[in-house]
Amino acid sequence: MFLPLIYFFTFRDNEPQVIFIAMMLSYLSITIKIYYAIFFQKSFTEYSDSNLIEYTTVLSLFGLFFFLFGIYVAIRKITLAKTNTISSTLLNYNPRRILTLYIFSFIISSFLKRIGLGLGGFAQFTINVSYLHNGIIFILIAYAYYTNKNVKITILIILLEIILSLTGFFSGFKDYFLIIAATILAFKIQFNFRQTISLVLITVGAIYFSIVWSAIKPEYRKFLSGGERSQYVVVSQSDSFEKLAELFIEFSNKTYDFEEIYYSMVDRISYTEFFSLAVEQVPLAIAHENGKLFTEAIEHILLPRILNPNKAIIWDSEMVNKYTGRQVAGELEGTSFSLGFMAECYIDFGPYLMHLPIFFVGLLMGFIYRYILTNSLNKLWGSALVMNMLFIVNCNGTPTKKVFGYVFMYFIVYLFFRFFALKKIDKYLRGSFIDKL
Repeated sequence: MFLPLIYFFTFRDNEPQVIFIAMMLSYLSITIKIYYAIFFQKSFTEYSDSNLIEYTTVLSLFGLFFFLFGIYVAIRKITLAKTNTISSTLLNYNPRRILTLYIFSFIISSFLKRIGLGLGGFAQFTINVSYLHNGIIFILIAYAYYTNKNVKITILIILLEIILSLTGFFSGFKDYFLIIAATILAFKIQFNFRQTISLVLITVGAIYFSIVWSAIKPEYRKFLSGGERSQYVVVSQSDSFEKLAELFIEFSNKTYDFEEIYYSMVDRISYTEFFSLAVEQVPLAIAHENGKLFTEAIEHILLPRILNPNKAIIWDSEMVNKYTGRQVAGELEGTSFSLGFMAECYIDFGPYLMHLPIFFVGLLMGFIYRYILTNSLNKLWGSALVMNMLFIVNCNGTPTKKVFGYVFMYFIVYLFFRFFALKKIDKYLRGSFIDKL
């Protein structure tokens, strides 16, 4: 019953399906273990340590509905001129200059990601500037898909991006598959042969990469950290490439427990277990916080680290330990777990009032999506600049402080980009067509 609601509330023809895809991912984070249990003909409750997992799943779906409804209220009346289309704008752009812009964006983004965490109060701003690169990737793919030009070089570029993403401690290869899907769906949905084959290949490729990554990840991360339980890469990128290639080659020759790999993937996506364990503890053993966590999250945003260098660092695992009664590994052990913002809303307000702040978070994200889409230079740029909301809206497993931090900081970065760079870059892309590829 929930899937038609997501489609009705979020699927908007001739727009990048950013909200739709993000909400589908959020839905999977709640229900994937149910489908997994059905597939293997087992009881859903066998995959949980909590006695309240069924109750928590229903509670999560109600929470997701209010989040979804908040977004819908904000975006339902988006109107754009019929002449303001992605395709009409793309036809006015120089393909060589799109490639040049991509290369420049790639270099700047890579540099900012590398130095970002060492910039103290400017770290979040710098990292969010690097995320604008996702929008440039959208333009690159959209041009190749719509005009059927630069196709081979675009495919090579995306493959390079995926391979490079695998050399870090946290792989972001799935992000590129999501951006590709959102780009294809940004054009009028026809599900013709080309569009259907494209989406099938994206899905198959994403699943295959996920399976391989889940199989080799433990050994690969151990290599990256030099055998230490940390999240820091201590080997060179060339050594990372060599080890990665070795593990990919070995994958087809080694014997794996694939049921364990599949469950590891499912468990990684699912975000109801800690929520359910927290429901067992709150309010039976720990009283509801009556808005304390939500208030602290707002205060955390209103006083950024650049103004308060001594602001406390967010340690996700500590909150899990406190409210679930379980001990999980933290940053010092090379990992991190979080309750997620829905669970924090329950801890704050209980099973009924929790849906009010969830609704307002959805409303906030919907308004920011609407503002970016409708106030950018044209629909192409609006679509490109909402691309990073794929990962912001899919926030079921994200702590409330980080939810607010991500959405507000990205919006600030967007405003800087819009007022100081967007027109100049757009003018550059509309350059002479003499050197078309």
